[in-house]
Amino acid sequence: MSVTTAVLTPEATAAEPQSRLPWPALAIALVALLAFALCLGSAWLSTTLAIAILGSYATDARLKKGALPMRAVRLLVMGAQVLLRLAETDRQGTFAYIDLYIGLFGQLTATEMALQFWQSPPYGGHGGAVIASLSGLVFVAAAKTEARTVIPWITPLYFVLLMIALHRTRHPPGSGSMRRVLPALAAFILVLGIGLGTSTAIWSWHYELTNWFTRVMAPLGKSEGAGISQIPVLGPTSNLHLSPARALRLDGALNEPYLRGLAYDTYGHGVWGPPLDVRHFDTMAAPDLVKGAVRNRVKITRLTDDTRLLVAPLHCSGVVLSKRSMELAMGDGGPLRSALWLAAPSGHDVLLSGDDEWQGPLCQPPNEDYRRRCLVVPKDVDPKVITLSQSIVAGLPTPRERADAIIDYLKTHNAYSLTTDPGTGDPVSNFILKQKAAHCEYFASAAVLMLRAAKLPARYVTGYSAFSAIGKVQAIIRQRDAHAWAECWIDGTGWITLDATPESSRPNEDVDAVPWLTRFSEWLEDTWTDIRDWMADISVTNLMTGILSLLVLVVGLQWLRAFRARSKTRPVIFAYASPGAELAALSDKFERLLRTHQVPCPAHRTWLEHLRVLTKTHPTLPFKTEAAAAFAQHYADVRFGAPESPEAVAELSKEFHALT
Repeated sequence: MSVTTAVLTPEATAAEPQSRLPWPALAIALVALLAFALCLGSAWLSTTLAIAILGSYATDARLKKGALPMRAVRLLVMGAQVLLRLAETDRQGTFAYIDLYIGLFGQLTATEMALQFWQSPPYGGHGGAVIASLSGLVFVAAAKTEARTVIPWITPLYFVLLMIALHRTRHPPGSGSMRRVLPALAAFILVLGIGLGTSTAIWSWHYELTNWFTRVMAPLGKSEGAGISQIPVLGPTSNLHLSPARALRLDGALNEPYLRGLAYDTYGHGVWGPPLDVRHFDTMAAPDLVKGAVRNRVKITRLTDDTRLLVAPLHCSGVVLSKRSMELAMGDGGPLRSALWLAAPSGHDVLLSGDDEWQGPLCQPPNEDYRRRCLVVPKDVDPKVITLSQSIVAGLPTPRERADAIIDYLKTHNAYSLTTDPGTGDPVSNFILKQKAAHCEYFASAAVLMLRAAKLPARYVTGYSAFSAIGKVQAIIRQRDAHAWAECWIDGTGWITLDATPESSRPNEDVDAVPWLTRFSEWLEDTWTDIRDWMADISVTNLMTGILSLLVLVVGLQWLRAFRARSKTRPVIFAYASPGAELAALSDKFERLLRTHQVPCPAHRTWLEHLRVLTKTHPTLPFKTEAAAAFAQHYADVRFGAPESPEAVAELSKEFHALT
């Protein structure tokens, strides 16, 4: 008996929508964004772009490539990012330009990469060759930053996914396998080479570029330090940026609440100086900035990229910056800063003695020239201010009592206000003599000038008020804690801190609550930082173990995926015995009967299905459709059901002859 073989293949699965890129393109894009977030601290941007990319898989809505809406979206998004970065630079002062170059380049490239997922049709088709190139540039930008310690951990994962993405690059049918892969690979290598060359050139020449940008932007008023006044100008509102944004994180018990940043000794026409860029800084060795006993150690972490200044209490025993050198402008009462720009978050340790008047390394005794400068009362200050100051301290025997009397006078005769009217003439004189309400910069300025009028050397200081940190193991100092106060030299004691601003002006955590969106943003930034620090601390052994495990997992998943794909497409073979000659003859006769009456059975129907249709469409056929249906059912039972027997075939033959 011969065997007839029927080959049945399962229906092909639905093709991936043309508007969506395949999973390897998605994977390399997300890994590149992860590296960008960890190395450049762009948590908000990276998270937003990742959500946007994932969102493209939830809908088939797309913007047409080259159309006006797509161009408008690209221009709007890119332009907004450039303007925000420039605004940030303008607000924060002289920026760490190497981070500005690389950060802006990576930021714009990452944005374009995200836009590709929303473009129809996507560049590069299903292979995502353009996505591979753009993700490579983002990855290179992350690898060229100071905070690149996590890059070796991510690189193996990225390149495994990259090879998978390039392997899946699709081109028109008919091209050879090498012709499918080589163009995408060549394009990626070219773009990656351009990116590496550009970033390497920037890295090699970043000092020259930074100096050039500094010279260009200096006339625009760029300067270091958000929250700390660089050139304090007494006006209607404060020079300080009093926002809830975080500035510092303190780890350790602080015993002195004033974290000084800059000190000024010259005053005229409502302006304090000298400017930061004209001060002379000396490089300090670590031992030179440690003096006296150490009872406590506090780590101060800077959370903004705006400055190199290292804030510290005036009476600290020392300042330690790990693996970096520091500079101190000794002839100008400070400030202390790092010799190089450090990307945030970066920290330094402050050593405390426990003595609120300890004369540590920041309390350099004034020489004759500096003492003279700290006693000058400019001519534009109203003479009545001098008279008032001298009357306040009259009869007080010690310098400390005279200083305290002036501070008490200002606290009791002037009120605090975020806005004021400077009036005509010298604003400090108007504030003192007319007993106006004003912000802390007026109180600090008035204290300095009145102390000088009382023959006490004094200087104006800006920094942060850390009252909220006293008694806490960890605390956050915000921009609204920016403050101004006075420092006074007392013979036999040294430099002391004097704050004439009323205590009611201090931020209240209960009243001045931080908005929830700000707290969420801070949580997001901290999470990225913790992930980066955790990855940077992984040992070499654990790192290699993780990489090998990852590679084994990826290869195993790829093998499983390929095996399942082959299983789904493997032909399924069914074998049936051929019908006997008599049964086959009956089948041919029935088919001829249908054709004779102009109702042949189509190939896509069975006899029973065809007869049910004929019952409705041909009610006047010369044979009974019910009898024909009974014959068809009996034939199927004999052919595919019970074993074929002469008796059954004879019965079928009788039924057929009854039809005709």
